[in-house]
Amino acid sequence: MPTLVQDIYRAALGTSILNRASQHGDAEIVGVVNRSIRRYFTQAARINPRVFGRRVEVGFNGAVSGWPRPDCNVVYRVEKADGTEVVTVDFDQRGADPVRPAVYELGGIYYSAGNALDPVAGSLFFFVSARPRAATALTGDPAGTLDPLWVEDFNDLPILDVAMYLARKDGRAADLAALAEEWKTEAERYRLFLQMGGANVLRDYGTGPLGPAPERPT
Repeated sequence: MPTLVQDIYRAALGTSILNRASQHGDAEIVGVVNRSIRRYFTQAARINPRVFGRRVEVGFNGAVSGWPRPDCNVVYRVEKADGTEVVTVDFDQRGADPVRPAVYELGGIYYSAGNALDPVAGSLFFFVSARPRAATALTGDPAGTLDPLWVEDFNDLPILDVAMYLARKDGRAADLAALAEEWKTEAERYRLFLQMGGANVLRDYGTGPLGPAPERPT
């Protein structure tokens, strides 16, 4: 069953007998949880974009003469329907790879690079590291559930984020410091999990995705 925002909140309340649910509004807590989950999706995009990856079909939009960028943290590959890679070149170097289909991005739109092999219509498929779906309530499906891509084994991270928010709001410096130490341990486990993604992938060249560790929220 998907994790509810309320589940995260209740667990955070349980980290201290000084926490009181009556001191916080629903929208306030939903906002804290959304910001927390967005942070971990963004960190995953930096370390291993495939963890929260999606393949998104985008049709050519004649009104803008291009393909609108999907709502995501990172686009890491573009393909035609037959699987042919469409490389992304810089807007001021549109002839950088004339032997492969190419597009360039400007202002959230992908445009044909203008060379002979470049796409000019139809759908393109974007491999992206997704942004999480935002919750809008404490409970309910989907309004009060975390994005289904989220790995629930790491629920302690948003729980600790909310607990730190409550401690910070109350001015409980000692509690905040103790919670931050717990967060460091769980964040390191999350970093290792992200780095292990794709460990068994066979590659012709290059290495798997690795990146910096998450940074503790302040």
